[in-house]
Amino acid sequence: MKVLGFNIPYAIIIGATTISVGIFCYLARKLIEHYLTIVRAKQNRANMAFNEAAKEFREAFNDVIINLDMEEHAVARLLYEFFPQHKDAFLKFRPHLKGKALRKLEEGWNEYNQFHEQNHYEDSGIAAIEFLASAKTPHEAVKRKEYMEHINNLLIHAKTR
Repeated sequence: MKVLGFNIPYAIIIGATTISVGIFCYLARKLIEHYLTIVRAKQNRANMAFNEAAKEFREAFNDVIINLDMEEHAVARLLYEFFPQHKDAFLKFRPHLKGKALRKLEEGWNEYNQFHEQNHYEDSGIAAIEFLASAKTPHEAVKRKEYMEHINNLLIHAKTR
């Protein structure tokens, strides 16, 4: 076979074509690997940011969980003391969720917020004495259980990835 006026055997043409295809495949593989490495690095950074935010969100509830177990304070008192930090933690954690997970977290937060509105008290003398005195009643035990359910419904969204 003549190429540009030279006699070139078919074996060389086939070999050159095979080498060209091999080089092309090698370069294509390297580009795909590079792209996948970049995508994975972005995923890892997003997961690290999520895990840090989730950790802070979970830690915001540690004190109230301990106090619920000790049964020394009424639920209203715990809501009064800890709800503001829970709200701050929620607002910081919220941007790390999307779609269905975000909707579920917001539903859980709305339920928790309603529980707070129904059970908190303003810090006034007589009300404070009444709430502190009622910390170990059967009614308070039911409220504690409900409070823990609300907390668990929120914390389920803050599992480490």
